[in-house]
Amino acid sequence: MPKRKPTTKPINSRLLTIDESAKQSLVGALPSDLLQAHKRRRVLSSDAVLEIVPFGRTQLHKLSSEGLFPHPIRLSTGRVAWIEREIFDWLEEREAERDEMLAERAKAVEAAQ
Repeated sequence: MPKRKPTTKPINSRLLTIDESAKQSLVGALPSDLLQAHKRRRVLSSDAVLEIVPFGRTQLHKLSSEGLFPHPIRLSTGRVAWIEREIFDWLEEREAERDEMLAERAKAVEAAQ
C-alpha cells in the first residue's frame, strides 16, 4: 500500500500536519449523533454571538435580561457564554414568526381581491 503524503493546514497561525486517512478513521469511529450532540453544546463568547446577530453588546445583555434572547451561562467570575444551539434556535423562531406574518399578509391580500 502506498504511503499517503500528509497535508499541512494552518490552525490559529500554527501549522498542523494531518494524515487524512488517520483523520477519517478517527471520525469514522465516533457515532454521528455523538458528533452532532457535541456541535450543539458549543459555548460562544459575546463577541462570537455578536458576529451572528446584529446587536450591540448593551442590547445583547438587555434582551437577555428581559427574556427576549437566550440567557448566557456563567463559566467563571466575570466570564459568561451563550450556548450556540440556543442562539440558532432563537434565530429559527424569528424566522418562523416572519414566515407566519408573511403568510397572513398573503391571505389578507387574496381575501381583499
